[in-house]
Amino acid sequence: MKLKKTDVFNLDGTVKQTAFIHDQKTGKGNTLYLKPVQQDLMLYHAWLTQQNMNSEWLFPSTSRPDRPITEKQFYKIMARVGDLLGINYLGTHTMRKTGAYRVYTQSNYYWLSYAFIKPFK
Repeated sequence: MKLKKTDVFNLDGTVKQTAFIHDQKTGKGNTLYLKPVQQDLMLYHAWLTQQNMNSEWLFPSTSRPDRPITEKQFYKIMARVGDLLGINYLGTHTMRKTGAYRVYTQSNYYWLSYAFIKPFK
């Protein structure tokens, strides 16, 4: 959850093509392709601007905007969204599985979607 706005957005507010992240558990680097979520990111950027969220973080804490949200807070948010949708199994891991499904349905590349679930070593 420690992505900064500059990891995803250019200085002019447009969405970058890719973002590079390091997995905290493994230390491995991963490239995120942002084109499939470009429109969602633009809407989110507009919402952050409208809410006057002037934090460097992509997902700032509402109580401490100088810090990103914690994993625990992200889990609580996902659980709340699940409750609102009537889905009792929605959690942080669900998002990874959903990402794999979307990659598969859009590209039909099984091994690429499998990398979401079981990253290559």
